Order: sequence, then C-alpha cells, then structure tokens
Amino acid sequence: MEKVLPKGWVETELGSFAYLKNGYAYKTTQFKDSGIPILKISNITKDGKVDISNPQYVDESLINEAFLVKSGDIVIAMSGATTGKFGVYNSNDLLLQNQRVGNIKLQKDSLGSKKFLYYLIASLRKEIEDRAYGGAQPNISSTLIENIQIPLPPLAEQERIVAKLDKLFAQHEKMKTVLDRIPQLLKDFRQQVLTQAVSGKLTESWRRGKKLGDWQERLMKNITTKLGSGSTPRGGSTTYLSEGIPLVRSMNIVFGGIKSDGLAFINDAQATALKSVEIQFEDILLNITGASIGRLCLADKTVTGGRVNQHVFIIRSNREIVNPKFLECCLRSNIVQSFIEEIKYGAGMEAISKTQIENLKINVPTLQEQQEIVCRVESLFAKADLIESHYQTLKAKVDALPQAILHKAFKGELVPQLPTDGDANDLLAEIVRLKGEVKPKIARKKHRVE
Repeated sequence: MEKVLPKGWVETELGSFAYLKNGYAYKTTQFKDSGIPILKISNITKDGKVDISNPQYVDESLINEAFLVKSGDIVIAMSGATTGKFGVYNSNDLLLQNQRVGNIKLQKDSLGSKKFLYYLIASLRKEIEDRAYGGAQPNISSTLIENIQIPLPPLAEQERIVAKLDKLFAQHEKMKTVLDRIPQLLKDFRQQVLTQAVSGKLTESWRRGKKLGDWQERLMKNITTKLGSGSTPRGGSTTYLSEGIPLVRSMNIVFGGIKSDGLAFINDAQATALKSVEIQFEDILLNITGASIGRLCLADKTVTGGRVNQHVFIIRSNREIVNPKFLECCLRSNIVQSFIEEIKYGAGMEAISKTQIENLKINVPTLQEQQEIVCRVESLFAKADLIESHYQTLKAKVDALPQAILHKAFKGELVPQLPTDGDANDLLAEIVRLKGEVKPKIARKKHRVE
C-alpha cells in the first residue's frame, strides 16, 4: 500500500535534500597536547550535543577547510557501539572532523532548514541504527544513510514544523526537569523517615502515656549473635554453577532487597566449607569493601541457606534485644552511613573491619517500640514506593514522547498545510538546478483527499 503524503509533500531519498560528508583519518602520531581540536565519536554526547572539553589536537598546519566543522553542523557516529548517535556543534571555535564521524549537511543552505534537518535525523535514528552492519562492530556508510527514504514538506512548512517542534521540545525539557527531581526527593524522604525512626522522633507522640523503658546505647557486638564475612570458594568464578546453593556477593546487595541478577551458585562441598557463614532468614547482609561499602539489605527466603563471600558481612540480630528490621533501619540511616564513610580506609580498596562493626553504637528502644517503628517505616516506605512506581510509569511515557512527536511531525500532522506553501517537488528541482546535477528520482506522490 502506497503512502499517502500530505498535500505538497514528496517522498524522496535523504540524499536529494542533504548529504553526508565523511571525516579525515588523522593518524594517532599526529595527535598533540595543543593545537586544533579533533572531533571524535566520543565527543558526541547522548543528549544530542558536541562536547570538546577534553579533546585531542593536531598541529595547525593540518587545517583543511574541507574538514572544518562549523557552527550548526549535525555530526553522527558512523561506527562502533554508538552508531547513529548524533549531535549539533554549537560553537564558532575551529574543529576538525575525524574519521568515523559523519557531517550531515543540506544540499543547499538557502533551500532548507538546518534545524529541520536535525529533527529529521532524530526521527530516522532507529532506521539508521537498523541499517548499521558489521556484527560486533556496527558501522554505516554515507550511501546507506543518503538512500533512506524521507517525506519532505515544502520549505515554508518546514519552518512551521521547526517552530512547533522547538516549542514542544522546550515543554518536554521542562517536564523532564521536574520529573528528574523526584528520585532525589524520594531518597531524601526515605532518609528523613529513617533518621526520625532511629532518633525516636517518629514515635514521639506514640510514647506519651506509655510506661516504656528508656532508649539505651548498645554496641553492635552486644546485640547480635553473629558477625562475620565469608570467602570465595577455591577456583573462584570458574567453579560457579547456574543452580545450587546461592553465594551472595556485593553486587547482589542493594538497599531494600536482594538483586538476583548475577547471583552465583555453589555445590554442596563448597557450601560445607563455608558452613560458618550460612545465611539465615532476615540476617542483615552488609557490603564491607569497595565502592558499595555500607550498602545492605535483609536476607529474604531466596538466599536463606546460602553463603556470602569475603566482601559481604553477616549481621544476625539477637532477637531478644533487637528486631532485625529495626536494626536494618539503624544501619541504613544517615547516622550510621555517615559514620561508615568516616571510618572506611585503604588506599587501594575501601573497607570496614569486623572490629569497627562490632563497636558501632546503636540506640535501642524497647522491643515494643521497635515494632511500632518498623510498622511506621514500612507504611511510609510503601507510600514512597507507590509514588516511585507512578514516577517510573510517567517517565517511560515522557521518554517516549519525543519520537511520538517526531512521528506526527513527519506525517504532516503537527502543523496545517497552507495553499501558499508550494510543492516540495519544486523545492527539489530548484536544489538540482542550483547544483547543476541531474534531477533525482522521486517517488510518485499521493495527496490526501480534500
């Protein structure tokens, strides 16, 4: 079934309207600490910009006008894992185009809009990625990009489309800015809840009129029945199984629960050798080394009976003194997390020792108040989780909005067609006339029924 194009539009190859200019293969031996910066794939950011704050340079004697990137140029990654990533260079500083970077230019600047071309390339991002080839090293040629079929409106409508898209994308950025604040707000809220929980403020009104004992400062070693880390079985990761007895590593521990992705398993013999660090239900598992030091969670049923390696510490509550969920709140609070930040040590590997954990001071109320605190924290966290779920749903919709807007724009549904716009066929003919080239083959257009 043929596409039905809006009135005055034409379907043609991208190369009829724009072309892709390849870069120059500068040699690594030519790179210097100063001179003229080189535009490489790594300088194109994910958000559609060009960042040359930390570039490589070549000598000024290598300046070639043919490979200068000018303000407003649209550049695109032509190979590698980021094939199809594109951005706009918005500076008048000299910049030279390296190989593997394409520069997409209008055939005639006077007969097109650079901003329209940018939005057009954005709408073609997925098709460009689909056309990439090379298996583990995707890449795409200028010919493949120029051969992509595009719907082209007359120049006057292009300008109206750009104005409308600019307005809609500005509104979209505002929405994203507001949404992007939500995760931090939720994180701050949870920390405020934990701080109030372990300082007694959360249950301050609840305590009134009740004959409860005072809060007591206790050392961790005096309110637990087990403190200790595990080890890695002999042979390391080469001996891990796809099923068996779970071996919990630091990568599996996140605040709020066990992350099953990447969970390793060991056999019965390996587990027997680590019997002393068998995980019990609601043990607190704490990361004690590396970048994730201080991250912790309660052991759930999926890892009960499993083991931990040397980077994970088991903290087992003495349930006659402290509720494990209350103790988890204490350890997750900024009060303890900040303390862990202060005492961690090691030049090559940040770590916290068993002695330091044993001597952590915890303020402990009665078991009755601990249970009330746990209930209140769980209730407030559940509300935060619900907000976060709504946020994730809304974020997914907002993230998908740009492509939906572009889809409407290039179907001719974003702005009205006007009788004074003219015909894109005439636009292409004028481009050809000015270039002195043979008129490109144009797919037969079909107008909407008025």
